[in-house]
Amino acid sequence: MKSQENSFPMDKFIKTYDNVVDDKTCHAIMGIFDSCSSQERVDNDGRPTFTQVNLNSLPDYKTFTQLLTYKFIDIMKDYKKEYPEYSEWWPHKLFFEQLRVKKYEPDSEDFFNLHVDVQDHPSAKRYLAFLLYLNHGFDGGATKFPYHNVSVAPEMGKVLVFPPTWQYPHMGLPVSGKPKYIMSTYLHYY
Repeated sequence: MKSQENSFPMDKFIKTYDNVVDDKTCHAIMGIFDSCSSQERVDNDGRPTFTQVNLNSLPDYKTFTQLLTYKFIDIMKDYKKEYPEYSEWWPHKLFFEQLRVKKYEPDSEDFFNLHVDVQDHPSAKRYLAFLLYLNHGFDGGATKFPYHNVSVAPEMGKVLVFPPTWQYPHMGLPVSGKPKYIMSTYLHYY
């Protein structure tokens, strides 16, 4: 049996939004990370390797994380408006995964090799990924979708949105010169 081939550009679901978060807020998030005593090292031979902080676990920043979540809600609304033909299939309740700030050290083993963000039963509740770039001015560090020929250069305040499923393998390339900071979260089925 031969499959029917249709043209369906899946890279259209990989979107960026510029200047979502202002420079002052990006610097504040990096400052929180750098001063946090609960940094967690993730070292899994490039799948991934970085240091992270869960902002939601810091009680002093509860209001701050709520305000950041509203930024992601605004982005989600804009994203959804771009695809009205799909809007009826979106979940009606919103639930965001915890906000995680990640730091990739320059000229090191820190990077995130080719992967997808939904790989097992616990992560199967994710339906939309959000990546906020907190800084720029380093070499490398792009988020690359090799099967879509898409590469997103980090810029302070830019948010990358994409489906986290098996159709969207991506990678975070190594950096040199200075660290790369990002913040990530996911929309969940509720």
